[in-house]
Amino acid sequence: MVEYASASRSKAQTRLVSYDWLIPLGPKRPTGVDLVLGIGGAHSYRSMSTYYLQGDPNPYRYTDDKVSFAATVGLRLRAARNIEVELHQVLTAAPSWSHEVEDGIASHTALGVCFRF
Repeated sequence: MVEYASASRSKAQTRLVSYDWLIPLGPKRPTGVDLVLGIGGAHSYRSMSTYYLQGDPNPYRYTDDKVSFAATVGLRLRAARNIEVELHQVLTAAPSWSHEVEDGIASHTALGVCFRF
């Protein structure tokens, strides 16, 4: 059996569109904490090319393009009138490309800081 050396190149992108609701936890003031709930959709795209280094000019190409439902849950901390910090957990039904995620549910955490002038 002859084995050929190969090299692979991969690229992955995910875009998320979500509508979020901010639910105040406590009295409405310039500072405080809000619950963030959101629904939306995710578009995931992945491509991978494998090249054999022994002179084969035709690489093997694989692409995967999926659209799926997304849900967001998180907290927003209003530290001052012009400073906010948000922490979101985003769950999508898109198949994961990592074997560590079960049942095809991909998840990621996002952290955002807002400065208002």
